[in-house]
Amino acid sequence: MGSPTLIQRTGRAAFWNAVLFPLKALLGLAFTVVVARRFGLEAGIYNTAMGVVTSVVMFTSLGIPTSLTKFLPEIEAGAGAPAVVLFLRRVASYRLLLVAVALVPLNLLAAPLAHWLDLGSDGIFILRLASILIASRAVFELCIRSLNAFFGQLRSNLLDILQGSLDVVLGFAAVLLGFTIGGLFGMVVASSIVAALVAVHATRGTLGDIE
Repeated sequence: MGSPTLIQRTGRAAFWNAVLFPLKALLGLAFTVVVARRFGLEAGIYNTAMGVVTSVVMFTSLGIPTSLTKFLPEIEAGAGAPAVVLFLRRVASYRLLLVAVALVPLNLLAAPLAHWLDLGSDGIFILRLASILIASRAVFELCIRSLNAFFGQLRSNLLDILQGSLDVVLGFAAVLLGFTIGGLFGMVVASSIVAALVAVHATRGTLGDIE
């Protein structure tokens, strides 16, 4: 049998997106319930810190991850897989450089920022952890976009499910161990690091498949 047509590959991608989205949504809901029921009003601290993470990841992206979906297939078609790998390495370097630049003031101003955001006694610790989370989320996003560029929606959705599952499991662990909101945030960071490492491995596998 020949290679799948573009329509077939697009259809499969849409299928996996539709089938696996409910599970991802349920995992997100489960984690939200765990945090809200255990920490009550303190859950606002977690939400505020995650707002900082999301904002930094978004503003340092400069549209780079989104552009991968368009440019990677074009580069692969025009110059081959080695050019795709080289391009991705450069993009990842620029992306992480932008993140590093943003993390400098975040860490230098951690104390006043934690006070201003009312992050509580663990505020500085949470912002330090946020720096790690920002970097891992940036890597994860690049990998997801790269996988989707080559119709790897099954892998990308499974990675989202992996991260969601880890969040729930480690969130429960934080509750059972009596962790503070800072400890919970640390668990989320651990989840994100594992997911990012697995995503990098999956992306390398996908790039190997197109060579």
